[in-house]
Amino acid sequence: MRQTTRYHCTFWWPEAPKVLEFDIFDVDRDDHVCKVCVWYAFEGLICRVRRDKEEPTFCFNWNPRNPPNKS
Repeated sequence: MRQTTRYHCTFWWPEAPKVLEFDIFDVDRDDHVCKVCVWYAFEGLICRVRRDKEEPTFCFNWNPRNPPNKS
């Protein structure tokens, strides 16, 4: 059976009119990667740091924004 768990987060900065979104947990990408993952959010990308093992940080692009529907 295929697992489909995904947690989606939205980030925004008060001093910038930008809203960024990211799937903070995606079972296909993150399952069995780390027991404790710490995320650092930057305006250009988001990075996952493993606290349970000495492994490099992995950075990802933000999710693409969907334009609003025009009806």
